[in-house]
Amino acid sequence: MPHHNSHQDIRWEQRHTNLLRASNNLHEALAQTAQRRPSKLERQGIVKAFELAYELAWKTLQDYLKHQGYDDVVGPKAVLRLAFSEGLIQDGERWAAMHRARNEGAHIYSDTIAETLEQEIRNSYAAPLQRLSEDLGRRRAGGAQS
Repeated sequence: MPHHNSHQDIRWEQRHTNLLRASNNLHEALAQTAQRRPSKLERQGIVKAFELAYELAWKTLQDYLKHQGYDDVVGPKAVLRLAFSEGLIQDGERWAAMHRARNEGAHIYSDTIAETLEQEIRNSYAAPLQRLSEDLGRRRAGGAQS
């Protein structure tokens, strides 16, 4: 049964504002390097922008799900599973891959691996983050409950 705790309402909405900002920053970083090969520093920035957007995505989902009454869902894997089953995200396998990429991103010591991750972000991960951000924005604006 959903509860209507105003603190939780505010929390997910505040976190969503940060997710929008992070998602837009990632989109901008990718757009600036769409027609050329990014420098090493730009690539690092893209990876960090992805990491931040991903973290905010799952945490925003967790707060939103708590707002919907799912108080016992903790951690990115559980949150993503429930978000997928509730139709908040599509392509569960891609989100699982994003989770792995986020965890591996902190341990990149090779330019080749960084380049591969940057391409995955560009081609596979940025769009679902943007879609989630926009979908949650519509729910926020419309006051949708699920």
